[in-house]
Order: sequence, then structure tokens, then C-alpha cells
Amino acid sequence: MVGGSSESGEVWSDKRMGVLGRVKQLVRIARQGANASTREVPLVSVVVPFYNVESYLGQSVDSILAQTLTSLEVILVDDGSTDGSARIAADIAARDSRVQVLTQANAGPGAARNVGVARASGAYLTFVDSDDRLPAGALDTLVRSAMTNDADIVVGAIRRFDSNRVWLPEWVKGVHSCPAQGIRLIELPGLLRNNYPVGKVFRRAFWNSHDLAFRRGVIYEDQPLIAQMYSRARSINVLTEITYDYRRREDRSSISQRPEEIADLRDRIAAWNLSLSTLLDEAAAPVVAGWYDTIYGTHLHWYLDNDSISDGEYWQLLVSVVRRLRGREPEGVLRNTSPEKRVAILLLATGRHADFLAFRNAGGYDLGRFPSRVTAAGLLHELPLTADALASLPDEVLLTPESSMALGQQVLRGGWVGEGAETRLQLAGHAFIPTLDLSVTASHIEVFATNRATGEIAHARVQRSNDSVLHPSRPGDLAEYEGSAYVAEFALASLRGQSVVPAHWDLSIRVSSGPFKVTEPLRNLSSKGGLTETACCVSDGDVRARVASQTNRHVAVRILLEKPAALVDHVALRGRDLAVSFRSTGERRFVRLHLQAAGLPISQVIPVSEQADGSFEVAARISVVDEHDGSVPSAVSWTVRVEDSAGKRVPLSWAEGRKHGPPLGTGTLRAYGSATGNLKLEEYPRGCFFVTGISTAPGELVLSGAAVLPDDCALHSVDGGELMASSTIGSVPDAADIRVALAEVNSARARAVNAFAIAVDACSRHESGHSTRIPVVLGQAALLALPTCVESTAIVAERAKGRTLTLRTTSASGRMRTQ
Repeated sequence: MVGGSSESGEVWSDKRMGVLGRVKQLVRIARQGANASTREVPLVSVVVPFYNVESYLGQSVDSILAQTLTSLEVILVDDGSTDGSARIAADIAARDSRVQVLTQANAGPGAARNVGVARASGAYLTFVDSDDRLPAGALDTLVRSAMTNDADIVVGAIRRFDSNRVWLPEWVKGVHSCPAQGIRLIELPGLLRNNYPVGKVFRRAFWNSHDLAFRRGVIYEDQPLIAQMYSRARSINVLTEITYDYRRREDRSSISQRPEEIADLRDRIAAWNLSLSTLLDEAAAPVVAGWYDTIYGTHLHWYLDNDSISDGEYWQLLVSVVRRLRGREPEGVLRNTSPEKRVAILLLATGRHADFLAFRNAGGYDLGRFPSRVTAAGLLHELPLTADALASLPDEVLLTPESSMALGQQVLRGGWVGEGAETRLQLAGHAFIPTLDLSVTASHIEVFATNRATGEIAHARVQRSNDSVLHPSRPGDLAEYEGSAYVAEFALASLRGQSVVPAHWDLSIRVSSGPFKVTEPLRNLSSKGGLTETACCVSDGDVRARVASQTNRHVAVRILLEKPAALVDHVALRGRDLAVSFRSTGERRFVRLHLQAAGLPISQVIPVSEQADGSFEVAARISVVDEHDGSVPSAVSWTVRVEDSAGKRVPLSWAEGRKHGPPLGTGTLRAYGSATGNLKLEEYPRGCFFVTGISTAPGELVLSGAAVLPDDCALHSVDGGELMASSTIGSVPDAADIRVALAEVNSARARAVNAFAIAVDACSRHESGHSTRIPVVLGQAALLALPTCVESTAIVAERAKGRTLTLRTTSASGRMRTQ
């Protein structure tokens, strides 16, 4: 319990420890092992209710137990499961003493969470649903934030995933694009959109002091409670980091994925009524308005925009609830919703069922499909409404004022180009004002950087681009965005200038179209290109410039100028023999080098030798990655840190060649400069084909590079699945090029985005017929070229996870142009 006495007798008070002391204590506790005898009281209690989730429970709990913060207890509450979930939970508890299992008769997730909360003993409390996952380091991020200011609640961003993809909900932009610390709900009413109990930590003493509980026997049991906790918290920290991965079940077996069922609607209405009553009693008017923004902007339309809306009883339930909501609606709140949603709400409120069905069936919810006119007041949209329905609506209902306009934007490609004084950061992407037809209204794009400390502004040189892959696919049947693609370049010299290091530059983009000017932080950095892997260079001897971004794509892109603690002068890697020479940028003396294989229990500590010139050298033979849990991983990342004489570990900054060159090495282990500018090792135990260049020809993708294989393997062929013909390239490990012939893709097969990976077959010389698929790994030059279109096909070559290459077909609504 922070701010008071814990059950172990320790006192964590501001007087005794202060903020720094509490953080240091967190670090000490987090480094203790799971079975450390000194850990009597856990720092965090993780409550996981479960019911019939045998397909997901193991993955979920594993993601909790693998957290870097190890001082935790995991309370699994079995809500009367009838499948194998209870056995899985018992097996996990038998393996890890931090896990305990409680059982109750089936009463719903609310009751199960209440049971877990009653058992919890940690200073902080968090919840995880049994089919979801925690990203690596999530609990450490949340708790570190909470301990800096004794926050009652810390709220992280949520990411969605299913078996095919991972995505960030659009609402995250409005809540988690900028950090906030120590705020009250009235300062950020939009936080109510993140009304899930997960992805957060609550100070347990704060939770218990309000004597609140989840509702029993219903779904959406959490929403009124979270609204209450938000409104009562004296200090809330809002993070930009993603702290929760929320599963979308494709089989729709989740109880919260059935908005077409009338029982679901009734439970949702009950939750709305309770939440509104709570906020009207406890919160100020701006908070109530923020709650309405969530209901009117999102939640209500899950029920309006599904096929059950044609049912009379279902419709009447929604009519009654929206009329009650409108009766208590704060002044002007409906203006905060987009035009198509305003239309839907007003047709519902006036009971115009036939007009609403006609509007929905004509695609009225897709604003980009319909024309808009530029007016002095903003964009006036023409939506599919009968004359009678249109006459029943206020004039301004179809208007998007300039103050409400947001950009459609994405950075698709980029990296540092040029040498010495000519070094430049190149960014390529698109930006536009949605629903504004650029074939009628020309636009102008500006990209600029603002020094956070001085306010100085550096403008990029911006050129329009005809590169087909940079143009967005048409989002509807109308708007043309041919004029939206750009290439922007910042000269490093203009950013370096007289800036005091460290310097922090925030990037912004402005689109001017017709009478409108819309300026936003530059964001939405795509993972399809190589920018995340080529975003760092070193200038002026010891100043590192890097593009900083987060997995939360809604956070603004930044350029950081910094002076790292240790700079690499030379790296040699031959086989598994590593030699590194480096220097300190200050007065620090380094004594040891640490290597850790991510996700594997393999680490090394190697002494460092100080040279007469003040530099440091280290030589080591890297451990072999043996089989782990019965299989050899296809890729392993080794982090590299050096420890100074005071015991502090820092990364080694990759300084060679001023910008990142190709990876070093002669075998399956390679040395890279990472996206953050630090030296790391990447290992491909099964081998890889390393790509040094990518080009295209009509119907062909040409990969230049060489095979990197274990001693007992030889390169055999490339196989990309049904959309790509197999291309035999022989059995020579150092093949120069692979020419990949791509099959014709007709519109029927390309009507949905279809991602598939290139793979290389490595055939063992000792086991006849045995082959292992290995990745195609991208070097710097290849990364700078991605994404790219393959001429005369509907295929785009893109970067995938771990510097690997993926091919994707474009959707039927998009158009593929040759370069």
C-alpha cells in the first residue's frame, strides 16, 4: 500500500523515500526472482476471471508470468468452467508459486472479479481477461508510472488482435496520443472512452476505500464501476504506451461480441443508464459531455449499424433509450459527432424507422462514398436521404466545420540518406482532408519540426510524389487523393544547428485545401516500410539523431538529438566470435559487457579491457542457442549492454559509418544497428536469405543477396504460396539473386487484402528430403525501398515483423499503378 504501511511493515511515504526512492524500490523488487524469499507481499495483484477458455488461458497467463516486473501474484478465478480450463489453471499454479486458483459456481465475470479483489494483497491491482494478453513490460510501465506520483489509476492504451492481424482502435488517438500525469477526469473527459477495467493499474488502497464492486450476473458489468472510479480518483496518469492486447474472437464466442442480440442490447442499456446516473450525481458537466461523446460517437452505432435494427422491438428499445439520453444531453454535445452519426441519431430520436433503414442500406454510414461541397462554414455532405427525411433534420446536421476536420495521414517509407554534411532524413507518405475531392480542390502539404525547448521551427523540403504505393486506396466511391502523396526531407544540419543536446523536435504536418487548413502532429508511422529499422544516424562524432516512434501509431513522430553514453568504433563478428571496441562520451569507465537472448534463458557477462587511449575493448564467443522447449526458434535477438564501474548498464550506440550500414557477420549470427541506434545481435539459427537490394520487373520481384545457412544446409528454392510460382535457384549457399516470378492475380482473388510471406527452403544434406522454411531478412538498402509495388501485378512488397519480407495483394477497391 503506497503512502501507508504495507502488510510487511515497510512504509512507502513521501517523507521517507520521495519519488526517486520509490522508483528505486520498484527496480529492486522487480529484479528479485519469482521465488525470492524477501518478496513477502507482491507489488501487483493480477485478477483473471475465466470460464471455458481452454484455448486461450495458457497464453494469457504466460504473458503475465513473463512480465519484467516479477513481484506479483496472479489470482485465477474459475467461474464454474466445464471444459479443461480448470486443469490448465491448476497445472500453471503447480509450476509457479505466484499463481493461486479460486473456484466459484458460475456467476459471471463481475462476481469472479469481486472474489479476486477480495483475495488480493498487492499494493496495486490490475485485471486481465482470460483470452487476452499483456505486452512485454506492460506491468512495469504501469506501476513505474503510478509510483512516480502515487497515482490512484494509471491508464494505458489498448491494442486489438485476432489470428490474422493486430490493429490499434481509432479511439486511442483521442485518448492516448499525448501523456498526462496527475490529472482529474474533468481535465480529460474523453478518457471515459477507455472504460474497460483492463490495461490499467489501480492503487488497491484507493480501490478498497470506495467500497465498490462489479455488478453480478450481467455483461458490461464494468462500465458503471470504471466511470465511478475515474470520477473519484484524485490523480490519474494517462500513458501513450500500449499496455494491453485485447483479443477479437473470430468465432464470436465472447459475450461482448454480439450486439445483434436483444439481450445484449438490454444489458448495454442498463449499463448506460447506471453510468449516466452515476456521472450526473458525482461529476461535473464537462465529464457528462465526455461520456455522451463516447455513446454518440461509438457505442450507440454498434447497435444501429447491424442487421437487427430492422426488427421492430430492437428498434423501439433504441428509440426509447436515445430519447431519454437526449432529454439529459448537455448543450451542443451532438455537434461533436460526425455528420453520418448525427443523421442516424436524429432519425432514431424522431422514430423514422423506414428513413433510417433506407439511409443505412444505401451506405450512409460510409461518409467518404458521397459528395461534399465546400462552403464558408465547412464541408457540407450529401448523404443518401429522402427529401422528406432531409427536411426533418436541422440544416447544420450535414456540416463538418473546419475545427472538426482531421487528416488522413500515414508515413510509409523513410530513412537517413546522403553522407556527411548532406545527411538528410527522408519521409514519404500521404496526407489529405477526408471526403474533400482533390481532383476538384488542389492541396498544399507542409512538414515541419518544432524544437520543444526553444520553439525554433525547421521546415522540410516537400515534393509531391507519383510513387503509386504512397497513394492511399480510395476509401469510398467518390474522393480522389491523387494529390496527397509527398516526400519530405529534413537536412540534419538544420536540425543540429546550434541546438543544445539533447534536443527534442516534434514533427507536424499541415494540409491546405481550398479555404481549409488542418495541422496535426505527424503520426501513423507504418510498419510496412523500413523507417522503424533505419531511423538512426550519428553526426559530429558523438551526436546521435534518431526518429522516435511508438507501437502506438497515434503518437507523434519525433526527432531526437542525443549524446549516448557509449559509442561503438568498430565491430567484428565472424561466426560466433564477437570483437567490439567502443569509447565513452564522458568520464565513465566500463568494466563488463552483458549479452541476453530475448525470451530465452541464455546470457553472458564478459570483462571489458580499458586501453591506453581511453577506449574499451571486449572479445567473446557468443553462446550457442540450443533447443528451448523442444524447438529451435527461427530468430533470436541479443541485447548488448555495457556496465560501468558504478554498476549501471547502458546500451552501445552504433556509430560506424555515420548511418547504419549492412549487418556485419559471416554466419547465422549478425550485428545490427537497431532502430533506437544501439548495437544488437540478431541470430537466425535455422538460417536466412539476407537481402541487400530489391528491384522489380514486370511480373517479377528481384531479390539481391546471399544465403546464410547452418553448415548442414543448402539453399533450395523460394516458395510464396498459391499467388507466387516456385522459383528454383539451385543449391549454392551464396546465390547472388533470386528472381521471383509472381502469378497473375485477378480481381476475384484480390478482393480482400491477402498477406503471405516469402520463405526460403533450406535442405539438410544429412536428412534426405527434410526441409526447413527460413526467413528472408532485409538489409538497409532493401528496407529503404519498401514498401514497393511489383510491376504489372496487384502485389506490394512490404516489411514484416523482424526485418522479414511479406507480399500483399491489394484490395479490389484500391488500384495498383506501375512505377
